[in-house]
Amino acid sequence: MEPTPDDPYAELRQALEAVLRRRRGADPRALLTALDRIAERGEEPAELLDAMRLLVENQIAVQDRDYATLLLMPGRFEEMLARVGPDAPYAGALRAAAGVARAMGRFAAADPDVVPALADELRATVAALGEHEPTRAYLELLDHRVGLARKAYAAELGSDGPGSDGPGSDGPGSDGPGSDGPGGRPGDDEINRLRRFAALNPSIGPVEQAVIFADVAQLLMAQVADRPHLATAAIRDLRTALRIAPPDDPDRVRFRALLGNALLRRAEAALAASTTGRALAIRPALRPRVAARRDVDQALTLLDQVVTEAEETHHPHRAWAGMTLADGYRRAGRHAEARAAGLRALRGHAWQVLLQSHAVAAATAGVFAPEDALRIARWCIADGDAEGAVTALDAGRGLILHAATETDDVPARLVAAGAPELAARWPGGPDAVPDADGQPVGPAPVELRRAAFARLTLDGTLLDPPSPDEIRAALRDAGFDALVYLVPGAPAEPASLVTGAAAEPARPGAAVVVDVDGSTTIHPLPELTAPPYPARLPSAAAVGTAGAAGPGGVIGPGAAARAGGERDLSSPRPRPPDELERLCGWAWRVAVGPLLDTLPSRPDAPPSRLVLVPMGELAEVPWHAARHPDGGYATQRAVFSYAASARMLCHAAAVTGARPAPPAAAGAEVGPVLIVGDPDPAGTAADLAGARREALALRDTYPGARYVGRLADGAPSPEGTGTPEEVLAFSGSVLHLACHGVVRDGWGADDTSYLVLAGGRRLAAERLIAARGARRPAVVVLAACSSSVSGRGWDEAFSLTTAFLAGGSGAVVAARWSVPDEETAALMLSFHRHLRAGHPPVDALRAAQLDQIQTGTAALRAWAAFTHSGR
Repeated sequence: MEPTPDDPYAELRQALEAVLRRRRGADPRALLTALDRIAERGEEPAELLDAMRLLVENQIAVQDRDYATLLLMPGRFEEMLARVGPDAPYAGALRAAAGVARAMGRFAAADPDVVPALADELRATVAALGEHEPTRAYLELLDHRVGLARKAYAAELGSDGPGSDGPGSDGPGSDGPGSDGPGGRPGDDEINRLRRFAALNPSIGPVEQAVIFADVAQLLMAQVADRPHLATAAIRDLRTALRIAPPDDPDRVRFRALLGNALLRRAEAALAASTTGRALAIRPALRPRVAARRDVDQALTLLDQVVTEAEETHHPHRAWAGMTLADGYRRAGRHAEARAAGLRALRGHAWQVLLQSHAVAAATAGVFAPEDALRIARWCIADGDAEGAVTALDAGRGLILHAATETDDVPARLVAAGAPELAARWPGGPDAVPDADGQPVGPAPVELRRAAFARLTLDGTLLDPPSPDEIRAALRDAGFDALVYLVPGAPAEPASLVTGAAAEPARPGAAVVVDVDGSTTIHPLPELTAPPYPARLPSAAAVGTAGAAGPGGVIGPGAAARAGGERDLSSPRPRPPDELERLCGWAWRVAVGPLLDTLPSRPDAPPSRLVLVPMGELAEVPWHAARHPDGGYATQRAVFSYAASARMLCHAAAVTGARPAPPAAAGAEVGPVLIVGDPDPAGTAADLAGARREALALRDTYPGARYVGRLADGAPSPEGTGTPEEVLAFSGSVLHLACHGVVRDGWGADDTSYLVLAGGRRLAAERLIAARGARRPAVVVLAACSSSVSGRGWDEAFSLTTAFLAGGSGAVVAARWSVPDEETAALMLSFHRHLRAGHPPVDALRAAQLDQIQTGTAALRAWAAFTHSGR
C-alpha cells in the first residue's frame, strides 16, 4: 500500500500490523532498521516513529522471551502515551499494548489468577479500541482465545468460568445453546465456530490460523478424560496447524510437542479401554490396540525429534517440550528414559534464566523450574536413582543466584572458549557500544547474551548443577560431612486436563544425602510432608503498609513507627510459642530424628556437620531446633548449616579468602570490621534500643572497628550514618548489621527482601545482586528480622543472605522470622565472643545457641530464628 494524502503512513502501518500479527515474511528487526532510517531524515513526527518502534521492540521481546525488556514495557507504554497524547496515531494501540503487557506480566509470574485477569484486561482493551485500529483484529482474536482458555482452566479448578466476547461468540458469557460443555468447558458448537473463523476469515494469516487450530486441539484435549474419542479430533486439528504454519514459524515446536502428547493420551485411553468396541471408538482402526501401540512409538519419536531441535536452536519452549517427552516416556513405562529426558528438560530452564539481564527477569524466566525439578526428582527417588535425584533437586533451586554468580566473568570465559569477538562486544569490552554519554552500557542485549551463552554452554557445565563429586569437594573445603536435601511427600494427583501431565501416585517424603566420604543415598521419610502449619505468620502490619519506595529507595511515611521490641516492619512473625514448640517436635519425628539415627553416634565422635537444603515449604521449618520427645534440640547433637543449593555451597566454598582466620585469643587482629547500629529510619520505623546497645558493645569487642548508625543518645555516629552506600563499599573481615529487616512475597520489580538503613533507605537483595561486582565481607551478620527468608519463592531462595553469598561473602548468619530486640542482642554478643575465640562462624552460632539453651536465658523463638549459610 502506497502512502496517500489521507494516510501518508499507510505503508508503515501495514508493515507494523504484519509484524504484530506475525504474518509470513514480516521481519521486526528489519522494520526497526527502516524506522531508524526514516528517523534520520527528520521528516516524520518523532512521536509516531517512537511509538511504532516501541510496539516492535515489545514484539521482539515476546518472541525472544526477553523478560528483562518485557517487565519494563507497561511503564514504557504509559510514558509514551503521556508523551503523544490520547488522540495521537497509535494511542489506542499503545493503550492496548500496555494493558496486555500488564496482564502478561502476571502470566509470566505464574499468578494463579492470571487467566481471568488476562481475559478481563483484554476485554476492556478491545472495547476501548477504535474500529480501524490496526491491532484490533489481532486483539479480538487473542481475546477469544483467552476466553476459551479461561473456561478450560475454570473447569479444571471445578468452577464455571465466564465465556468470551471474541469473534464468533454469542456475546458476553457465550451462554447460547451448545456453547458450554460439561463443567463449563467450551462446547462443540463453540469449538466449531472457532474452526470456521480460522478457515474462512480473510483478515487473518496462516500463522494466526495455525495458532487457532492448535488452541482448538488443546481445548479438546482438556475434555479427553471424560470424552476420550475427542483425542482423534485434536490430533487432526494439530496436523492442520502444522500443515498451515510457515516452515519458519517458531510455534511449530509447540504444535509438534502437542501432537506427540495427544497421540500418547489417545493411545493410553485406547489401551485402557475395557472392550475392543470402546477401544475402536477412541482409536479408529481395524486393530485399535495395535494401532495405539504404534501411536506410542510415533509419539515418542516425534517428541524426541522436537526436543533435539529445541535444544540445538535454544528454542524458548525447550524446557516445556522436554518435560512433555519425559512425561511421555513415564506414561509408556520407560522410566530410565523418562528420568534422562526430564534432566535434559531442566537445562532449558537454566538457559532461559541465563539469558536474562537482571534478577527480576531471571525470577520470571525460571518460575516453573522448581515444580518441574521436584517432579523429576520424585521420579528418581521412586526409582532409587539417588544421583539423578540430586541433579534434579538442585536444577530447580536458586536459579537467580546461579545466573548472578556465573555472569560476572563472561568476557574471560568467552576468551577461554575461543570467542574473543563476543568478549569484546560484552559490556566493558573494547568493542562494546557505549551509551549517549560515552559510558559502558549496562546489561548485554539479549541477542548478544544468546550468542555468548550458546558458546559457553556447549559442554553443558553452565546448565547442569554440580555433580556429587563436586559437591563432596565443596563439603570438604567448607568443613561439612554431608549435604541433605529434605523432600516432602506428595499426595496422588490426577492427570491435568490443561497441561496434559500424567496422573501421579502418592509419593512419600525422603532425605537425599550426599556424604563427604563418597556415598549418595536415599532415606525414606514416610511422614515428611508439608509442615502442618508454617513457622511464620503474616506480619501484624499488612503487606504494603510500609509504603512505596521513593527517590533513593526511601520508604514512605505509611510505615509509621510501630511498637518497639521487634526488628521488623512487615516481615513475617513467628508462631505462638506453643505452636512453634509443636512444629519443632514434628520436625524431629518426621525427619531429623530418623536422619540423625543413620549417622555415626560414637561417644567420642564429634557432632556430625550437616548442610540442609529443605525443598518447598520445608524451608520454613527450623530443623536445627527440632525437639526430641524427651527434651533437647537437634543443634545439641549436630552442627547445622543451610544452603540455597549445592551450586551456592560450591560457590561459597570456592571463594578464596572468604573464611577469615579468627584470632586464637580475644584481642588479636581480625581485619577490618564494620558495625551498623540502628541507623535512623527517619520516622519509618521504631527505634531499636537493644540493637543499638548490641552494636555499641560489639565496637568494644572489635577494637578499631568502624561504627556507623546512631550512638547511645540517638545522635549520628561521626564515622557515618549507616547508608546503603557505606555498607556496599565495605569489603573487610566482618560486617554486622543491627537494624530493621523486611521481606515481602512478590515476583515483580519491587524489592522483596531488604534492610532499612539511614533515612529509611533500603538495601535490598535485588540491589546487592545488581552490584555484585564489588567484593563482599568475609562474614556477614544480619541481626535483622527475616533476613534469611526468600521473597521470591521457597526454592528460588532469593534473600539478603543468599545475595551476600552470591556476591562473594563466605558465611552469613541471619534470621528466619521477626526476632525480639533484647534477646537478639544477647545472642549476637555471645556469637561474636565465640567468633573472636577462634570458632568458625557456624560453630560460633551453635555455641551461642547452646549457651542460651543451657542457661534458659532466651526463648525458643529468639535463638531458633538464626541460621548459618556458607562455609
